[in-house]
Amino acid sequence: MEDLLQRYFSGLLSDDEKDVLFAKLEEDAELREQFIEIQNTYSLAEMIGNAGDEEYAQKGFARLKRRHRGAKIRQIGAKLTRYAAVVLLAAGLFFLFKEYLFNTGIKVQYTEYRAPFGTRKEVLLSDGTKVWLAPASKIRTPVKFSGDTRSVELDGEALFDVASNKEQPFIVTTSKFNVEVLGTIFVVNAYSRDKSFKTSLQEGTVKVYNEKDAMILKPGESSVLNGNKLIRGKTSLNEIDYLQSGIYKFNDMPLSGIVGTMSNWYGVNFIIKDPKLAKSLLTGKIRENDKVETILTAVQKIYPFKYRRTTDNQIEIY
Repeated sequence: MEDLLQRYFSGLLSDDEKDVLFAKLEEDAELREQFIEIQNTYSLAEMIGNAGDEEYAQKGFARLKRRHRGAKIRQIGAKLTRYAAVVLLAAGLFFLFKEYLFNTGIKVQYTEYRAPFGTRKEVLLSDGTKVWLAPASKIRTPVKFSGDTRSVELDGEALFDVASNKEQPFIVTTSKFNVEVLGTIFVVNAYSRDKSFKTSLQEGTVKVYNEKDAMILKPGESSVLNGNKLIRGKTSLNEIDYLQSGIYKFNDMPLSGIVGTMSNWYGVNFIIKDPKLAKSLLTGKIRENDKVETILTAVQKIYPFKYRRTTDNQIEIY
């Protein structure tokens, strides 16, 4: 177990090994709670990006182990100390900064998880809900859920496998619409940098709504924002498969749609000069961590065109 944990937090775990780890966490509530605590502190460290004092961090990790004396947290052992030390230091500095800035004396209640450009990220929430973040996506969630609902904030795209709790509905809030469920599997696509919005449902029932519109989805249905109105459509399993496998498959998709997806994933704006080329249909797949140039070169073999970088984050296709 300690080896799985070490490689998980180092980003070295394969998909099959992640399945084994998450299965163990589902079976053991105590271990799951302690795993989430470490996961939260790692997330804080990523947001802060501050190295700091090694000695202070070691003391912080020692306090964590004493607090969980006799529990399975000790199985992590010395192999994780060098990672947790830095994490706890960063988290400690963050707590001190918040208390100094706001003078509330209340501990930080939220954690933010981010997936970098071109790479997915898997997150386990405190209620047992699994989240797969698409590249360049982020989610803000309470460290522990309380109250009448379980509410999280999403900027980007994510697949949710929600732990069932009829007494506490799960709500995904975005800049465009909210999605409310009890327990289900669904995808939400709502990048703040993009005007589009889409929810795709695989299992269960969800309600998509804002102050002006609302729609109830059944399995196999999707809701897409068209102008200012939600339109009902069919769910594409390719979207769900990608977030779990890292391979995005598309069938008869226009080039404009493909580069639109790439724009969100890689933080690059694409300009297609030829309207006819923009409508050209393509069938294929994109793998996680494929470089932008690699994808464009593959498309060039089907539809001859040229491209050039006009800036670091803009590519012109002509």
